[in-house]
Amino acid sequence: MIVNDVKNELWELSSGYRAKYQKVLRFAPGDKDGITCQWNPLALENMPENWNQKIVLIDRLANILYPVENPKDAHWAKNAQDVFKLFTMYEIHTHGSTTFGKIRSLVLSSGDLQELAQEIANTENLPKQIIEACNSFLQKQDSELASIVSTFFTGLGVFADPIVDLATSGNDFTKCGATVRVYFIHFKQLKDILGIFRPVSIFGFF
Repeated sequence: MIVNDVKNELWELSSGYRAKYQKVLRFAPGDKDGITCQWNPLALENMPENWNQKIVLIDRLANILYPVENPKDAHWAKNAQDVFKLFTMYEIHTHGSTTFGKIRSLVLSSGDLQELAQEIANTENLPKQIIEACNSFLQKQDSELASIVSTFFTGLGVFADPIVDLATSGNDFTKCGATVRVYFIHFKQLKDILGIFRPVSIFGFF
């Protein structure tokens, strides 16, 4: 069971009682003391077996990270989504799983994202979706590339926080079913990633 506990009130009032009858977890990626369980939608155990279904999962995450809130900014948001999907698909194809923090580290390790995309494109036996994503990104003109990359990095910026990175690097309640109650604790300073933690209903993990 998932409890959306915006102010931490329900955790304080009911978690002790609930713990007598079921396991309770506190997911609070913004807790300054790091008191939180972990959940990573890109973990191996959350990955569908079918490659096309994995792409659907990645696409949904991209839309949450880079929402098209203003039609005037749609071009940059859509392109940032494509960049995120490119590197996430590559990580999943190569390693089977990844984290938002690892994706951020991957792209930051390269001084030139188009150069990194070219290296990926030269990899053998890539799925066509990754090849097409690489080719599309490599065709971007210098005049728009900086804005696309800036928008892309903005979406992953919150995962530079080591507590947020740790909270989204493992799984404490994957496939927990009805025997576990998870309290989602939200913090105002983390409003940019609240959408990432909504997929428990979107992705049907529970």
